Amino acid sequence: MTDSAAVSADAHEAASAGLRGWRVLVPRGGPGGERIAAEIAARGGEPVVAPLIRSIPPADASKLEHAVERLQSGDYAWLVLTSQRTVDALADCGLAFSASAGTPRFSTACVGATTAAAAEERLGLGPDLLPQKQSAHGLLDVFPRPDHARARLLLPHSAQAHDSLERGLRALGWQLDTVDAYRTIGIALSQHAIEDVRRGAIDAVLVTSGTVAQQVAIQFGASAAQTVLVSIGEQTTNDAETLGLNVAATAREHSIPGLLDALAEVAAGRRRTGAATTISRAPSMRAPDVRAPGAASAHAAPARTTDITDDNH
Repeated sequence: MTDSAAVSADAHEAASAGLRGWRVLVPRGGPGGERIAAEIAARGGEPVVAPLIRSIPPADASKLEHAVERLQSGDYAWLVLTSQRTVDALADCGLAFSASAGTPRFSTACVGATTAAAAEERLGLGPDLLPQKQSAHGLLDVFPRPDHARARLLLPHSAQAHDSLERGLRALGWQLDTVDAYRTIGIALSQHAIEDVRRGAIDAVLVTSGTVAQQVAIQFGASAAQTVLVSIGEQTTNDAETLGLNVAATAREHSIPGLLDALAEVAAGRRRTGAATTISRAPSMRAPDVRAPGAASAHAAPARTTDITDDNH
């Protein structure tokens, strides 16, 4: 069978069998984790919700509050939204519009459909720009250049966000104000959950951001090789591989449905070839050393490891 025929067969098998028989670790909690778990179950899989990260307020929340005040007063031509969590942080700062409040004095760009839906629901802001490719690169491909009258925009983001979007917008000629909307920290898993991964009781882990990849490397170590890792986007895959992790597949569409589609194709390939669900690594392989000097816990977080994709972190 040719490679293209195998891919076609895997896609067909993925559509028909989905995630049947697969136990999948969901690395985030709350409503977002519940939605992912429900979709895994709908595809026939068994979700295991075990949050590896959580969001907390930025070190200085007053900077975000001040940025919201400037946005409402018309200081910015654009508001650029890169995640649902950023939307939540802005809503918590009191940013909201309604039909009776009139038209906002700025345009809104969203990195993807999930972020756009959250912005409309929580902020009353419909997207003026929504790229087909849901990523920082996709947004940059369609983002306009500034006019001379209004050339400043607001980019709230995670404290650990990559600077690729920021650099791209500056290259287009925009003046940027960036502000931390939230921070992401690691959550130490129970020993039971870690043992499940070590003994192969977890078939796959969803890697939804670079910070999740870091926690997988820190908490599972060499045991991460006992399970299939599937990444939400190219930047997240790069982050994971830099940490020494082996990513089985990368989502073509930067979203949770796209991530689960990629996992379903991996599952289909395993069923087609009769391969075992989990992979083993030679005992001589060591866990990747990803801790910075002085770091000793799951709460360690590297600079700039969050992938800018729709519905991530």
